[in-house]
Amino acid sequence: MAGLQSDSELVMRTLAGDQQAFGELVARYGHAVFGVAFHRLGDFENARDAAQEAFLKAYTGLPKLRKPESFASWLYHITDLTALEVARRPRREVLLPPDEMPSAGLRAPDAAASDLAQQVREALAALDEPTRLAVVLHYIDGYSHAEVANFLGTTTGAVRARVSRAKSRIKEEIMSEAERALKEAVERTLAALSARDWQAALDEVRRSGLPPEKHPDLAFGAGVALIVPGRRPFNPRRMSEGAELLLRAWEGGRHDPETVWLLRATLADLGEHSRITPILARYMEETQDPNERVKAGAYLAGAWWAVGDYAAAVAAHRACMTGLGEQPDVAAKLDSYLHAAVAYAQHGVGLEWLEKTLELWNSAPEDVKTLESAISLLDAVQVVALDEGEQVDRRREMAVQYGEDLLRDPRLEDREDRLTALSAKGRINVGMFRIYSLMGLHEKAKAALDTAKAVANEVVRGAEALGADRDAWRDAAFVILANAGQLCRFAGRTHEALALLKQAEQVGTYPCGPIFFGLVALILQTGGDNQESLHYLRRVAEDKRWAYSGFPQKEFFQDPAFESVRNDREFLAVINGLREAASQEQN
Repeated sequence: MAGLQSDSELVMRTLAGDQQAFGELVARYGHAVFGVAFHRLGDFENARDAAQEAFLKAYTGLPKLRKPESFASWLYHITDLTALEVARRPRREVLLPPDEMPSAGLRAPDAAASDLAQQVREALAALDEPTRLAVVLHYIDGYSHAEVANFLGTTTGAVRARVSRAKSRIKEEIMSEAERALKEAVERTLAALSARDWQAALDEVRRSGLPPEKHPDLAFGAGVALIVPGRRPFNPRRMSEGAELLLRAWEGGRHDPETVWLLRATLADLGEHSRITPILARYMEETQDPNERVKAGAYLAGAWWAVGDYAAAVAAHRACMTGLGEQPDVAAKLDSYLHAAVAYAQHGVGLEWLEKTLELWNSAPEDVKTLESAISLLDAVQVVALDEGEQVDRRREMAVQYGEDLLRDPRLEDREDRLTALSAKGRINVGMFRIYSLMGLHEKAKAALDTAKAVANEVVRGAEALGADRDAWRDAAFVILANAGQLCRFAGRTHEALALLKQAEQVGTYPCGPIFFGLVALILQTGGDNQESLHYLRRVAEDKRWAYSGFPQKEFFQDPAFESVRNDREFLAVINGLREAASQEQN
């Protein structure tokens, strides 16, 4: 309202014929006039008409104003009388909806805000007339205490007192209602969490405006509701938001296994391994469950490995295996070592890992030493044997010994559970093919690969003979053939690798997925078959889940096999499409 000239000066200029001066008075008091009219009428269109009529009456009646310095209070009385006149007229058919009221303080972008706005309206309606008008002009239309006093023709102290009384009363009423609503919202949210209805919990948090960071259980429930649907298909935006909520839950005191392991998996999916290391380290020290301790140590080692700190990875795993009070299960300790295998290998202490892991395996009870566990151990043993560091010969000898002992396991000839036996036999021979190839034992490598292929063919024939129950058999054959094809590629046996992968594609019953198709495309490109390679790259692009990880864009620009087609328009169209998909996911 403050201007270069006073109200009195603008009135005198208007009376002298300067219409622009009256325009300045309209700009100065327009919001206040509309506020008074709307306060009286509660209708946007009628209030606008009343405001226009009030200014017209003021303009035409200006010569009758005896005290130009009292223009503001005189205009208020004109507006009040005009609004009363308009109120006696027939009401308009269309009223402005409550959530479109022209005062910013009462706009309601969502249900919770709309409820609050209604509470404010009701509290305002309960105030006496002078107090209500002072509040509307001060808080809703933004005028100072002095400006309101000038407009209403009263003192600044009187306006300040009215506003203060109104604040206390409205705050008391609104806070009482807000506390009741908050209590009910918390109860509903906790009930949804107890029922493990994560989506209902998230909806309640969003609807009520509850701050999850102040309620660890709410943060956990809301995080789960975001993460679980966000993993399939992969949605990094939902996953990231969910991870932040889980971090709030952790910081708020939820150090339970459910929170820790979901948070670890989510941050790992997002590639944010460094953020999980302090949490796993603390959890490893705090937990009283020895099985949880060794599990935390294994995943902490994995997180350190992922950020390239192999020394920290091995140190973390060693720490989780020492100072134990109650001893963990042998199965838990074995699982911990399996997860830490790569870290030990790359830190150059693979032999230590082999000796301790195989000692554990040999001492384990028979119910722990299942065929599936034995194959998982063989996979880890291969990783350690791959490393070219110290005592490589000893490590590879131990790997061969373990694998050959496994091949003599009588369970591989089980006739009752034939599928499990054949599947294990095929996968073990694939693993031995890799180890023999590493050691230059080519005859043994060939024999192992031939056995794996023969087993896969036997599984395929079994699937064909079974009719309706053949899917599990066909999938078992797929696993053997796909793994064999991948290892043949690493062994430089390109043609054999391609033949095995294409055979795997034909026998499997589930979608092969982008990694499989990307590998086929790479092998085909290595052999110079551009068109067939392009076909498989397009099949990769059909599934956008891997775009965020950079697969197969990195391979396209880094592997020498694709060098001849890096400027090819058709290849680039596929790769650029994946880049766009990745960008959309990240944004």
